[in-house]
Amino acid sequence: MRVEPYNLPAKYRFGSALFKKAEDMIRSYHIGNDFKFIHIRAVLDNSIKLADHYHANRNIVGWAALLHDIASIKYNDPTPAHAIKGAAEAKTYLRKTGLPAPIISEIAYCIREHITEGNPQTLEAKIVHAADNLAALDTFFDIIFSFCLRNARKDRNIDYLTGLSEGYEWATIKIHDTLLKISILDYYAMSLAEDKLAAAKLILDSMKPFLIQRPKSLNDPKTAISAFFEVVYYNCLEAAKQGGELNVYNGLYHGFYRIERIINNAWNSLSANEKEEYGELYRAEQIILRSIEPYLRYLT
Repeated sequence: MRVEPYNLPAKYRFGSALFKKAEDMIRSYHIGNDFKFIHIRAVLDNSIKLADHYHANRNIVGWAALLHDIASIKYNDPTPAHAIKGAAEAKTYLRKTGLPAPIISEIAYCIREHITEGNPQTLEAKIVHAADNLAALDTFFDIIFSFCLRNARKDRNIDYLTGLSEGYEWATIKIHDTLLKISILDYYAMSLAEDKLAAAKLILDSMKPFLIQRPKSLNDPKTAISAFFEVVYYNCLEAAKQGGELNVYNGLYHGFYRIERIINNAWNSLSANEKEEYGELYRAEQIILRSIEPYLRYLT
């Protein structure tokens, strides 16, 4: 049986009505900026999974995961400083709830350390740190679109090719860093990442030649599967433009179903020999699609 420190009253625990109220607050902040609530949910899911495996404190981990990007998402701050700001913001919020001071301090420590380059000192902080990076693999589909779009935006215009090339570089760095940061825990955490990490790397490697020599068309079935990275970016961007004003949430949500249809149709049009050649890449893309799918409901 797991022993929770501080004899935390039920009303403050992970999953309580108070926790769900805080979750609604965080979800409300994501409206209108590029930091999506799906990342928070993916970090929360991974944090609880890791906490249960390592017998860590679910309440500290749960609250820290929920609030870890509060400054980033509330103030649209993607810089490393958001961790320090977020720890202070979380303390202010949690004190108003009446949560005991010792557990607030531990939650704030987890938030402050979640993007550290060093080694967090508590088990709970290590878990949130690792879960933040595991979430990048769960939402790699989102990373492709978000990173490309962020680099494509030039005032009110979209520089498509700059977004593609710079978004690709940022996504490559993110996946490399993710591997290093998940390893802060032991093999179990790495095992959660293994298939998704391999899939993301394969998709990045397959896209690299198309950055040098642009494809004639993304509609060709073999190109659609080989250039999945750009297929995601292009189709999510097109879906985001529907209705006139750019809507990244519509882009991600409707783009997903458009891309799923494109990739499956492309696969079904291949010959048996071509399926053998492209099978590993197609399976990698299915891993990425299935990983993001449970989180799409948070966009509606």
